[in-house]
Amino acid sequence: PYEKIRQSSVNNLRAEVRERRTKEEEIRELIENSPLPIAVVKADWSYSINEMFTAVFGFDEVDFKTFDEWFDLSLSAALSRRQYLDLWQDIFRRSTPRTLQVKCKNGRVLDVEVRHRHINKQHLLVFNDLTEIKEAEKEIKDTRNYLNQLFNSIRIYLLAVDEKGIIAQWNRAFEKFTGIPVKDAVGQKIWLLVPFMKNYRHDVEQTINSGKVSELYHEIVLFQKKRYYFNISVTPLHGRDKPGAVIMLEDVTELVRKSEQLMQAQKMETVGTLTGGLAHDFNNVLGGVKGALSMIRYHAVNNPEKIEEIREFSALAERSVTRAANIVEQLLTLSHKSQLNFQQVDLNETLAHVLEICRGTFDKRIGITVSKPTGKSLVKADATQIEQIVLNLLINAEQSMTSMLENREKIGGDIEVTIARVSPPSGLSGGISGDKRQFWSVSIKDHGVGISPDIIGKIFDPFFTTKARGKGTGLGLAMVYNIIDLHSGFIDVQSEPGSGSTFTVYLPADVSDEHVLPLPADTQEIFPGEGLVLLIDDEKAIRVTAGKMLEAVGYQVLTAENGEDGVELFQIHHRKIAAVLLDIAMPKMSGDEAYERLKAIDPKLKVLLSSGYTNDARIAKALENGANGFIRKPYSISKLSRKFYELLAS
Repeated sequence: PYEKIRQSSVNNLRAEVRERRTKEEEIRELIENSPLPIAVVKADWSYSINEMFTAVFGFDEVDFKTFDEWFDLSLSAALSRRQYLDLWQDIFRRSTPRTLQVKCKNGRVLDVEVRHRHINKQHLLVFNDLTEIKEAEKEIKDTRNYLNQLFNSIRIYLLAVDEKGIIAQWNRAFEKFTGIPVKDAVGQKIWLLVPFMKNYRHDVEQTINSGKVSELYHEIVLFQKKRYYFNISVTPLHGRDKPGAVIMLEDVTELVRKSEQLMQAQKMETVGTLTGGLAHDFNNVLGGVKGALSMIRYHAVNNPEKIEEIREFSALAERSVTRAANIVEQLLTLSHKSQLNFQQVDLNETLAHVLEICRGTFDKRIGITVSKPTGKSLVKADATQIEQIVLNLLINAEQSMTSMLENREKIGGDIEVTIARVSPPSGLSGGISGDKRQFWSVSIKDHGVGISPDIIGKIFDPFFTTKARGKGTGLGLAMVYNIIDLHSGFIDVQSEPGSGSTFTVYLPADVSDEHVLPLPADTQEIFPGEGLVLLIDDEKAIRVTAGKMLEAVGYQVLTAENGEDGVELFQIHHRKIAAVLLDIAMPKMSGDEAYERLKAIDPKLKVLLSSGYTNDARIAKALENGANGFIRKPYSISKLSRKFYELLAS
């Protein structure tokens, strides 16, 4: 029995030894074939390393006898020897991973993560080379820093938002503009933080949902009581957990102001060019008025029975006055500074307005022929600016056939104007490839001096002119090009020296509404009324004629020659006065000041403003403050009676 027990114990021991040896062999195989460098260090600092250790660090077992010798061999310049040894002692004491720099046999320094396990008085060290990861992290960090510097160095205002409008980032330029630090902006809703962005919420959300870029030009923005012009671009932001958008706001306020100054300077040049013709035309009008009035006076004294002739001369005088008012309005339209006002414009009407000016001011040897569609040619535009384009091109055409011709015998001929519906020309500079939009073209062809090929590329440059010194500033075509660009249009020029030039303007057709209601025709209908009217005007002729008109249709009239007298009269009779006809431009006290004083006495007072100049800012101010209406001078009895009828009926 004893022998059997001993033999069994020996067999068990042998089996255990075989099992242990098998496990040790498996462990040795695992260590040897591990993809990570591994070192096993014994208590006497003897060691074993796997092939990957040699592959990564370059050292093999002939390079150092004990593992502590490897510490000196792997010491990099990052730490002193004492610091490096202390770090290794800490690694051997603990089981938490540590990262350190290790120098390879070839001198290359690696960032290595070391994991330690204490097993049966042996130390298992597993190394993980993090060099590429560290380099990638550094590259990402450097790239992020570079992009942040780039983002913050751009002077255009930039910000990024998510689909809910929450700010993810904005640059220093926008921080400076708003006065809000980035740290206070991130995480806030843009609509609440920057109120004017509420107007563009739909554009931002539409861009995020559709994935298409939204672009808005020359947007008027009010911020902190200041007026700005912005070009706004909204670009979808991809590659994030949440969809979003990058919003770019380019401040073009100064550019717009300089552009307005350029346009204004050119407008004044145009006015100067037309002054002689306008003066001639206006004197003709005055001649008609004076002649008609003298004949009315003559018949009233000598032939009162010739009522039909008196009516004819009266109608002639009225037509002449209307024509004079139109000339003044056209002159004011040309010269006044105004903000862009985009609305539906019929190019046929625009051309008619301009031709009325040109035919009265151009050299009588120059004719103008027109070819246009029978219907309406509608574009979305600022009517005044489009008139300015057509007028400038017609003036240039007229001058090329008159003052710029060296051979005076060739002066004369027709300028040909054509309006047509077209597709965008494929080779036109500034056109968009594959553009499916429809355009209206306005073509102006002359038979004058033409333009030589060596300068045709410069004609739209500011201050470039082919006219004689003192005859032109070189702003006309530069202004034309700028206006067309603001309207998303194009311009084309075809010219041959000695044979004339053709300028063709292309403007996008407005297809939103092909039908525009015609303006109501002027009517001579009289609207009777009753009550006491206070008429305040510094011009005696207006007080007399307007007073007689009002009395003729049934009103009683009090008159005052300035604002102070008008307020004083109203103070006395305000309980009886039904309405006031108030001139805006007066001495002593202007109309807007008088309006404030009148409304202070009777807040329910009905006031009709009057002026010969429609762009007076005081008119807009008084209307905003509650004035009931405006009538432009000169006016007829029918227009004045209609205004008062509508005023008192409201």
